[in-house]
Amino acid sequence: MEKKFLRVGGEKGFTLIEVMISSIILAIALMAVATAEVTALGTNRLSNDVSLATASADEILERIRRSQTLPQASRPPLTVYHGFDTNNSATRPSASGMLQNDYDQWKNRLVTGGRGQVSVTSNFPVAGATLVTVTVTWTNVLPRTVRLETTF
Repeated sequence: MEKKFLRVGGEKGFTLIEVMISSIILAIALMAVATAEVTALGTNRLSNDVSLATASADEILERIRRSQTLPQASRPPLTVYHGFDTNNSATRPSASGMLQNDYDQWKNRLVTGGRGQVSVTSNFPVAGATLVTVTVTWTNVLPRTVRLETTF
């Protein structure tokens, strides 16, 4: 004797195996989306840190440029900026004024955990020119560095 199954409205439904396979496919897709999200967040943070580091390096260069527009009598030589190191308080200018203000504000605006350094090389790349190099380093999982150079 043959058994007959009653089908309501002609619908067949899903078997347990079909449901399990679709669940596995959905889980794999969700893991891919989660991985992409984590990667995007990390890349966004790194991009933000690079932007902040670049802006702070540019800021100290602009402060140095501004100092060179002062009248000759009150203009500091470029070499006074040589050795600025935000991780070494001994490099902070001792006399209050523009240089100390430049150092303090630059240090306060660096990327979190960052270190800013200024190097000044006279008569480079040609006689009479001065090369100013600003380096900002920080750690965001890996050590990172932004370096800007300009001549005066």
